[in-house]
Amino acid sequence: MGDDDLSNYTLDEFAREGVDCSPVLRRSSARPIHSRIIVDRTNGQRSIMASFAGVQWRQAHEISAELIGNCRVLFVDHHAVDGGLKAIEIANAKGIPVVADIERESEPRAVELAPLVDHLIVGISFALRKTGETEPARMVQALRALSAGKACCVVTAGERGCWYSGGESDNSVIHQPAYPVQVVDTTGCGDVFHGAYAACIARAEPIDTAVKVASAAAAIKAAHPGGRAGIPNRAAVDAFLSHNQ
Repeated sequence: MGDDDLSNYTLDEFAREGVDCSPVLRRSSARPIHSRIIVDRTNGQRSIMASFAGVQWRQAHEISAELIGNCRVLFVDHHAVDGGLKAIEIANAKGIPVVADIERESEPRAVELAPLVDHLIVGISFALRKTGETEPARMVQALRALSAGKACCVVTAGERGCWYSGGESDNSVIHQPAYPVQVVDTTGCGDVFHGAYAACIARAEPIDTAVKVASAAAAIKAAHPGGRAGIPNRAAVDAFLSHNQ
């Protein structure tokens, strides 16, 4: 982060939500990612225009064993791949589960991430490009085959729900239908799914529970306007699930 207003605002908002920001590196020339989002009010779909001007990713030499060792779960994505690979190496050595969100392969070395993570959660478009398969269940099987030790692989497909292999399903593929809601704004639904799933893994909950909780959290988010404003807490998710068994 930098010393500009947007960096300060971002850190203040994280702190307000109880996030420990002490590991954040500050550089005067750095800026956070800044997005403008247009939502189609007829169907809730969104278009994101993101600016990466001034963004500086944490480098591999800036990832310490102490930093990663404090995690109950490590979350990585296709950005900052060099730092991500170093963090995964440390997490694997310490037995810390790794959850990944990989949306595109354009970043250098991004393709190296997928075989190294324990819980791979990707959208159906990435899965199609990566595997060449057209059926979601076969996509899951192909992605999980990238690493024999992978705990779970999930392919998400919006209103079609998701397909996953892991947990009690072992090597079989299970379809988790999307929960029916009146869609208002899909901004952040994928991020909410990933975050809710990772939070469940951090709490040592079963994979099957993590997928249900993530699916419910994403559905609740879709039914509310705003990116962060519509994110439910766990109590709201549990209440939603109790009415949608």
